[in-house]
Amino acid sequence: MSGPSSSAIEQLGRSSRRAAVVSFLGVALVLVALIYSAVHLRSLKSEIDAANAELQARKDEVGKLDEQIRNKQLQVNVLNQVVATVASGNSEATKQAYQSALQSNQGAAEVLPRVYFQLRTKAQLPRAKAVADALIAKGFSVPEFEIMYPHGTVRTFLRHFQNGPIVDEDRARIMEVLKELNVKVEEQDFSDSKDPSTKQPRNYELWFGPEF
Repeated sequence: MSGPSSSAIEQLGRSSRRAAVVSFLGVALVLVALIYSAVHLRSLKSEIDAANAELQARKDEVGKLDEQIRNKQLQVNVLNQVVATVASGNSEATKQAYQSALQSNQGAAEVLPRVYFQLRTKAQLPRAKAVADALIAKGFSVPEFEIMYPHGTVRTFLRHFQNGPIVDEDRARIMEVLKELNVKVEEQDFSDSKDPSTKQPRNYELWFGPEF
């Protein structure tokens, strides 16, 4: 029995080569598909990461706005309870109403801006009380006065210990009250102070000079 003819062998070779080409093309297509998928997934992951970052930023903004709304609402609650007594001109009644409002609104004392009064002498008390009442009517907290004699400043100063939009707003409101009461005052920036006691948010100091 004779073996395969040369033509059959040649045909078989051609078939094998075609199969090899087809196999190579198939592998190439799979590789291309894998590369495309990897690139697409990487791009998709970048988009997801960017979307998550934006979502977190939005959440942070909402959190800050919620905190601002809460703080403003506390101020409104306090002011609503004080405003009726302010009109009477009775400074003691105003002070008592203010303290009562702080006690009935938990957390208000921590979020309301606070102005510490530093007086040179007791003779400045009557006018200082008028300034305190005006600030309280604007939503500020004024702790008990301190008499600094024989220490003090040569002029009247308003000191702030932080910077930022809220601080700028507080300072403007304080200065407006002082201007209405004809109190001449200069501002001092103590934001670089290393004293940890000055790092409480929205705390200010009003130092009264001898001309007050």
